[in-house]
Amino acid sequence: MTEQEFEGLFTRGYETNGVEFKGPGSRTDPTFLAGVIRAVLGMANRRDGGFVILGVESDSLDPVGFDEAGIEPWLVYDELSQKVNEFASPSVRFDLEMQGLRGRNFVVVRVHEFDDIPILCSRDYHRPGPGRANQILRRGACYVRSRHKPETSEIPRKRRCGSYWSWPSTRASGSS
Repeated sequence: MTEQEFEGLFTRGYETNGVEFKGPGSRTDPTFLAGVIRAVLGMANRRDGGFVILGVESDSLDPVGFDEAGIEPWLVYDELSQKVNEFASPSVRFDLEMQGLRGRNFVVVRVHEFDDIPILCSRDYHRPGPGRANQILRRGACYVRSRHKPETSEIPRKRRCGSYWSWPSTRASGSS
């Protein structure tokens, strides 16, 4: 992604279906990492994938970036891939890069669309504290980017992944 394309993502003033912003959190913070993983899973289940950009305040969309010490752990591909894929079945493919803008550094996770079958969450993660509302990742969930609002959400349990995507019919017309 060029610096000009990257800067264009901020001039909109909002997230899009293919771009999700996350703050400049620590990769060693399990709750922040779970939110990033949820976003990655949602992008993997989107046609053509998408981008998860770290270093942007989620509420204000202020591009604050990372300091050098904070960005380093995010750029170790093998470690991040291992963490993401502990929660994904099948594995998620992504590219990782550092992008600079106005003297600040950001992490860009370019998530590829799933290959053959949708990516499901393979483990639960609960934010520390009591209550079901603290669940960030749910085993068996299929996360997607909503068509109605640019956010990562879970497909409701009553609705299966196969009915979410419009797959071409393989049956001949009139056959049962």
